[in-house]
Amino acid sequence: MIDLIPPANAFKFDVQTPKPGKFLVHLQGRLLDKTNGMKLYDNLILALNNEKKPQVLLNLQNLEYLNSEGLNTLIRCLSLSRKKGGDLWITQANQSLNSLFLSTRLSDLFLTIDSPQTWIELPQD
Repeated sequence: MIDLIPPANAFKFDVQTPKPGKFLVHLQGRLLDKTNGMKLYDNLILALNNEKKPQVLLNLQNLEYLNSEGLNTLIRCLSLSRKKGGDLWITQANQSLNSLFLSTRLSDLFLTIDSPQTWIELPQD
């Protein structure tokens, strides 16, 4: 049997709860396809299940690349948090991702913050 090793830049994510009602999602690799996007979205649905006004932060520090399917996933995650009365923030996007957000005007949709620690310390409603 051959063990398949995912490429170094395969998409991965980790959802943490640093404080009640706050969900920190670390994204890593390349978000390129619907399958990975759905895994992220489905995990976020589970995490936010019983939350009112959830605050979500997507840490993009280790996200190398994002295509239109990846952008669609981020928009769906934003919609999910807002439907529950909360919001979604992004932090630490690289220059390429920042350019993509600006050129698609998605920078107008997403709240941004300098660091996860600053976001964690923000007071909640």
